[in-house]
Amino acid sequence: MPYPQLDRQQLRVKPLQERHNKVDIARDHVPADAAPADRSAFDNAVFKDTVERIRQARANGRPVIVAFGAHTIKNGLGPVLIRLMEEGWVTHLATNGAGIIHDWEFAYLGQSSEDVRANVATGQFGIWQETGHYINLAIVVGAYQGMGYGEAVGAMIQQESLTIPTADELQEVIRENMTTNPAQAASAADLLQTITTFDLAPGNMAIPHPCKQYSVQGNAYRLGIPFTGHPMIGHDIIYNHPMNCGAAIGRTAERDFLCFANQVRQLDGGVYLSIGSAVMSPMIFEKSLSMSQNLEMQEGRHIDKHYMLIVDLAKSTWDWNRDGEPPMDNPAYYLRYCKTFNRMGGTMHYMCADNRDFLTALRDALEHECIPTRSAENIGLQADGAAETATHGCADEDPVDQLLKGHPSLAVCRQQLADAIDTIEGSFRQGGKMLLCGNGGSQADCEHIAGELLKSFRRKRPVTTEWAATLPESLRAQLEGGLPALVLRTGGAFASAFANDVSAEAVYAQQVHVLGCPGDVLLAISTSGNSANVLAAARTARAKGLAVIGLTGRDGGALAQLTDRCLCVPADETYQIQELHLPLYHALCLTLENRFFPET
Repeated sequence: MPYPQLDRQQLRVKPLQERHNKVDIARDHVPADAAPADRSAFDNAVFKDTVERIRQARANGRPVIVAFGAHTIKNGLGPVLIRLMEEGWVTHLATNGAGIIHDWEFAYLGQSSEDVRANVATGQFGIWQETGHYINLAIVVGAYQGMGYGEAVGAMIQQESLTIPTADELQEVIRENMTTNPAQAASAADLLQTITTFDLAPGNMAIPHPCKQYSVQGNAYRLGIPFTGHPMIGHDIIYNHPMNCGAAIGRTAERDFLCFANQVRQLDGGVYLSIGSAVMSPMIFEKSLSMSQNLEMQEGRHIDKHYMLIVDLAKSTWDWNRDGEPPMDNPAYYLRYCKTFNRMGGTMHYMCADNRDFLTALRDALEHECIPTRSAENIGLQADGAAETATHGCADEDPVDQLLKGHPSLAVCRQQLADAIDTIEGSFRQGGKMLLCGNGGSQADCEHIAGELLKSFRRKRPVTTEWAATLPESLRAQLEGGLPALVLRTGGAFASAFANDVSAEAVYAQQVHVLGCPGDVLLAISTSGNSANVLAAARTARAKGLAVIGLTGRDGGALAQLTDRCLCVPADETYQIQELHLPLYHALCLTLENRFFPET
């Protein structure tokens, strides 16, 4: 029988500005270059081994996953985590629902952490308009767009906006997908109910985030690095708000769990850091590792060379790596998270440390001997330090500024272009590649873009990798550094056979399915935004965990709803749109060349 439920519509929800907060991020953050409070505390074999394992993992292209509880964010460690991402040390971050919320409140308000005791007593704890409204809305929109939980909130932070479809558009999606793709129809129905219930206007909803430089999930989105959220229903304050939609949370959280599990599957030779998470981290890890072992064993492999460091404040003298699981009469047995990780094979250590001390010490140790990732070496890139100089200290005028001087109408694309460049850079630095697709003139543009990335554009790109030294001098002198870009094909034996035997509409999607990997980028070009084969490729890319960047006309068409960043140029005629695409992608290619191949 249906039991009575509390009606959240009757709650008196107050503005977030009225709430007293304990933490001010501008005042309380830990700077990215902060020195550890006591370096000597980390002068031990376990910490040194961890640093070396991370270096080896990244040099070999293996993942470094950081899972953490909400206090890592509350303690102001966002800038340190962002630095670790920017330098290529971390490939995946995961946190719980509270971590998502604190990170968002810092980006939006600059403050977080309310007085729980006082606000529960007055019936106001967690009942705040902006937190509940915007995070829940981002999740419902993100579920409809095929995003994960953390990605949906990170995109809202970085883009400082949400795109609200019209009711007619959503009704059409529901009708078209009811039989063939009921999950998409359901997510559209959830969003339709939300915008109808709360009378939301369609179009771009501007949501300023003046402190987004402190946001870990916003910067992860900018860099194209997965940031997954792992909530539990009823655990977080967004469930107090009338806009909360459990179905959308389930869709986005499930997507994030499977994204996390996919990274765990690649963890052989990689590193897993669990920092201040007694429940979320061990629970999602053990299920993910079990599924990963199942799949790997079907292919004759087994994950054994993974390294796990568990960091928390609880003191323990038990040596989990040497002595295994303690007996039940030992207090260490009841450190549940250690017990779980100790059962996961590989190598596991426990360290008692404050998360601020540990992360600043880790960043400090890694930066004292930075090495480029394997991906950077393989494609002939300059080291990260040189790229940083090129990005911020190059005497040449910024290509985007040059673009806007010659084409002032493209100012509307500036932020999306900057975000697209950051996403592509992040993918390349993590070993990813770019796939490109389009039709007709847009296909020719794809070839043009790939050509500028695969070889020198305006600068010399000498090959400096060690393997090149084994080549004859005459051949080595002819090679140039490049960035991995692959144009999907519509002609040739494969494409003609697939179009004839299966579907012309899915020719690009099939190539994305086979060639695309999580962390790669799909650049999809369609002047109308409605090319069926390009839309199919974008949907497939999102399902596989690729970032999708769109290049289209004024209204973006259906493509705009399937992209992470969509550059919609202010033109309507096909030839005019293509004329504006050219300077945009020239600026993109020049900026990437400046960042990866600085002049010496």
